[in-house]
Amino acid sequence: MAVTGRFRVYDVLYGFIELSKDEARLIDTSVFQRLRRIKQLSLANLVYPGAEHTRFAHSLGVYWLASKVVSRLVESGFVNEDEAALFRIAALLHDIGHLPYSHAIEFYYHSKFREQINDGFKLHEKLGHAMILLCDELREVIVSLGYDPKEVVALLTGTHRDIKLTSLISSDLDVDRLDYLPRDAHHTGVAYGLIDRERILDTLTILDDGRVAVDEKGVQAVESFYVARLHMYQAVYYHKTISGYELYLAKIYEELAEYDPEISFLASPQGLEKAIKDSTISLIDDYWLYSKMLQVLRDANAPNRVKKRIQNFLSRRGPKAIYNVSLFTHNPRRTEDVKQVVDMLIDCNVDADSILVLETTIKFLGTEDEIVYVRTRTGDIVPITEASQLISSLPRYYHVERVYVEREYADKALKCIKKSNA
Repeated sequence: MAVTGRFRVYDVLYGFIELSKDEARLIDTSVFQRLRRIKQLSLANLVYPGAEHTRFAHSLGVYWLASKVVSRLVESGFVNEDEAALFRIAALLHDIGHLPYSHAIEFYYHSKFREQINDGFKLHEKLGHAMILLCDELREVIVSLGYDPKEVVALLTGTHRDIKLTSLISSDLDVDRLDYLPRDAHHTGVAYGLIDRERILDTLTILDDGRVAVDEKGVQAVESFYVARLHMYQAVYYHKTISGYELYLAKIYEELAEYDPEISFLASPQGLEKAIKDSTISLIDDYWLYSKMLQVLRDANAPNRVKKRIQNFLSRRGPKAIYNVSLFTHNPRRTEDVKQVVDMLIDCNVDADSILVLETTIKFLGTEDEIVYVRTRTGDIVPITEASQLISSLPRYYHVERVYVEREYADKALKCIKKSNA
């Protein structure tokens, strides 16, 4: 809907989101429209049927929150209009690099190309930066609006010469999290992600050194935000069943890469970069990967093993978790437990190729540069951990160790573990 030179899009959380004609041009690029066809929560709809929302809706939501925050900063003279426009562009494009089924396929790339990718950024972030710099259609729109694509990437990577706005895109309390927590809670139906967003936005500010801060009267709202993150990671983002299917899809993708020439080409960082340069990345979405799986099922020459896995995946007969440790801790946790479980299963003649492993640690309170600060009534600036007894007592990490096996081996695996514990 166009209104006096601006466009309005109705959002489930915010009502009408307004965009300028310039911002609408960015949204109309094929690489941004691709986000309509990538689910925000990957395979969460297998557990929460309502989780059908997309990266497109989330990106618009982040843009809208960024617009509200930066408008206040312009009014207060903290940033100028050009800086505000650049920030809105960066917020709009922050998730443009996501691959099909979001984080599920990233499992494959991060495990296979760990050394190439492990430089502090997730794969979808690196791909997003590459799209902004290398995708002709998107880059030309940014340049035509009077902005340098390198400046947009610098804001997203935290390397921009003006540090005032970078932390609002990537920090403990950023516009990305302020959107996805309530959005994901709404679509999954869980109540854990509900936060007092308006109170946070009303009290949010940026210190001269670029750190995010809230006025003291916003501390309770920030407390609810941190608690919501803890609950959502446990109940949704690392739900046992959802994680199992994401690992299973990554396994299927790996096998498709050995069989399908197109996926084989894309199954490396170099292949993805070429797809970005020639704009074929705009076709790589959830539907593309789904169609690849259907093609394999119809192909009489396709390997039976990958066919069986695809059939299991589509019929919701995914892997079973036979070892599961998920806990909140105050310190990082490193154990050899998962390796021991895997070795035990192999000794019990469980097919090693049927075993899937998830080991990860999520950090909930950031570094000194990432954590939220509080401006007290006396004007002092203190970390949120000093201003809030509740937040100071929260766990710093969420640690997950899981071992899954394909269903045909589940009984054997469980008996093996039970025998070892006897």
